[in-house]
Amino acid sequence: DFTDSSSSGARSFIPVNETRDHIHFQMVGDYGLFSDPPTEANNYKIAQVMSKVAQEDSVDFLVAAGDNFYSPSGINSTDDPRIKTRTDITYNQPGIADKPWYFVLGNHDCDGNPEDEIALNGKVSNWNFPSSYYSKTFSIDSKGNKALFLFLDGCLLTWMAADEETKKTFSFTPTEEAIETQTRWIKDTLENAAKDDTIVWRSIV
Repeated sequence: DFTDSSSSGARSFIPVNETRDHIHFQMVGDYGLFSDPPTEANNYKIAQVMSKVAQEDSVDFLVAAGDNFYSPSGINSTDDPRIKTRTDITYNQPGIADKPWYFVLGNHDCDGNPEDEIALNGKVSNWNFPSSYYSKTFSIDSKGNKALFLFLDGCLLTWMAADEETKKTFSFTPTEEAIETQTRWIKDTLENAAKDDTIVWRSIV
């Protein structure tokens, strides 16, 4: 079963025939517009709601589903001041500041240098972004059941979904090899997960 525990993006995965053990996570995307002052931005207000929900019903982790930085789109330096605004002000809220965040790229992130966002992995507190696409398993219960999450490269997906005229407007051009490699990785990862009886949930971000 899959339950929606709030309208803010918090979710509970509850295994079949299990009513107690679960994981909670929140997801936010298209959120990377930071105003001056930051506390007037809509994403600051959303962060406050996320914090309220997390304090009422603790979350295990959070997912940043892309478009992490707008206006200008993406970042071109690991010293971009918006990183500090995001981490130290906007999402420095009780219940979510001390939880791990898992990131993917959105199409706006691809207009900057995506490698700079990935380079923040391990340098910024709770920033988990080991590569442009990756997987992570989370323990669900005391019985050894797990949930598998695949975090995909949004730059590759954006390119694959665009028509030829739209592609001409992009500032990035992925190679066919890169697209094929991710596609093959998705297929192989899901096939291997299907052979593992302990993985009872599979989710793609």
